[in-house]
Amino acid sequence: MAKLLIQAETKTALAQEIRRVTGSEVLKVEEDGHTVYLALRRAGLTTAVVLTCTPLSRPMPDGENLAVKLEGEAENPAAARASRALTDLLTPAGLLFTPEGDWRARCAQWQARVHRAQGGDTLLGEYPDAVGYVGYNEIGKKAFEQDARRFLRQVRKLLGWPGEVTFNPSGVASSGDVYLHLTPPTGTGGVMIDVSAEGGFQPGGCSPSGVGLRWTLTPGEGQDRWAPAYRNRWARWTTTATQLADEIRAAQADAFPELKSA
Repeated sequence: MAKLLIQAETKTALAQEIRRVTGSEVLKVEEDGHTVYLALRRAGLTTAVVLTCTPLSRPMPDGENLAVKLEGEAENPAAARASRALTDLLTPAGLLFTPEGDWRARCAQWQARVHRAQGGDTLLGEYPDAVGYVGYNEIGKKAFEQDARRFLRQVRKLLGWPGEVTFNPSGVASSGDVYLHLTPPTGTGGVMIDVSAEGGFQPGGCSPSGVGLRWTLTPGEGQDRWAPAYRNRWARWTTTATQLADEIRAAQADAFPELKSA
């Protein structure tokens, strides 16, 4: 591990400085909040380097404005969110002299999670620089909104009920809430799902970035909104869209046995 003080205002400038310091060719750069992943080629071999970048409150006398912690793959750094586009550039671990396999395996697990989340099957639940909650973090907030929207659209597709996905952005200190409100053709036993990344206590458990899932059946006209059937329910953030849709159908069937689930 190396710790550096450098001067860099852009991703390109950062890559150039790392190239100068390490004597390596920079093939690819990826940003994940204050974490930067690089594929570096030197002496015919390509390996990854993970940078943790912390802006200085004021530049140093020689202009350095960024504190950087540099870790190679063999150090198995905690951050392991490099994309497949980056890891595919790396020299196969069997041709290297150090144990890069552990870090690359963790990247592969992350890449699989991203793939499932992009299809709406699950929530990704982790966003740039969002530890415990999403607040005062514009990039993380946008990533959360997109993630939750994909997931709720998939739930809507699986249920086959009409309704809209909406977003209440709230203030800068909050993640906001992404909602799905569906009403089946029967008009009875609809559902409202709320996905937020506020952290704190959630009976279903929160993701590393504080994402929680709450849902409730909604009453039709003239029905008692305080009936037990309409209580709040929580699901684990790892619940798949299919599992959540199945839970909602089962709850509707229990609450309204006289109806056929739409």
